[in-house]
Amino acid sequence: MKTLVMHPKSGWILSHISKKICLSDKEFISYHRDEYYDMESFECIFYVDIQNTWNPAYKKLLPNAIHIGFFTHLHKDSINSMKEHWSTLDGVVHMCNRYFKEFQKAGLYKDRQIVLYPGDVRSFDVKPCTIGVVQRGGFEGKGDGFLQKAWKELQPFFRNEIKLKIKGKGWNKSNFCDISSVEFDENEDYETYQDFYHSLDYLLIPSLWEGGPMSLLEALACGLPVISSRVGFVEDLIGDSLHEGHMLYSPNDVKGLVQILEDIAITKLNRRMRIEGLSYSGYTKELKKFFKEVKNDMA
Repeated sequence: MKTLVMHPKSGWILSHISKKICLSDKEFISYHRDEYYDMESFECIFYVDIQNTWNPAYKKLLPNAIHIGFFTHLHKDSINSMKEHWSTLDGVVHMCNRYFKEFQKAGLYKDRQIVLYPGDVRSFDVKPCTIGVVQRGGFEGKGDGFLQKAWKELQPFFRNEIKLKIKGKGWNKSNFCDISSVEFDENEDYETYQDFYHSLDYLLIPSLWEGGPMSLLEALACGLPVISSRVGFVEDLIGDSLHEGHMLYSPNDVKGLVQILEDIAITKLNRRMRIEGLSYSGYTKELKKFFKEVKNDMA
């Protein structure tokens, strides 16, 4: 269905959306008021957005086309800002369910409205979660041996979603089954530690026993959530604050740590899955389907 996409010239976001729609499907033609087209050749006029582009006079001027509005939001989120002339459109495409429901409450459009999310996320990647360990290797109590076992138990799929950064000397790199996602920093100059903490998403404490560790204090000072075995003063300081994003497991519990790491990776991937399929080509496909339904309903 050949569609003229009418949009405000000055609206950056709305103009951007309109242009992306038109670039994704040759049946959509971008238009703003200081341009000229033979508008009678179009089967549908799509008004992005109706607050700034819709005028009932277009319906009289182009009676053979269907007139569909793109609706963003109510001013101040108030139903009192709804305009009477909006009801003269043939259908409405909403950006969100909030205003879809408001239109329903007002008795507008009934089955001639839909919620579609414009956008394309294919150029955005998920950044691996960066988890840091701040202590020397070579000591069983500090988790040397245990950390490698847990890393080996973590499935390759999840290792790809996690970047492990280890700060401290003495770690045997060959003990890690997959070194590609592990970064070692042997610089123990204390002036470098704050920048290291600032590069992390979590601090991991893999210790089996100890009185501290001091890295817990430093991570908390930097506002970092902590993944830790229940050692030293860990529970003293964060045992009653797990709602802040901290996660604890029993010392030497490989499965417990692996489960935490998997959950972190899954949570991050699930956030992306909510919008994974969004693309302008998919959006225009759904628009055309909706336009056809409106046209058939009006026949």
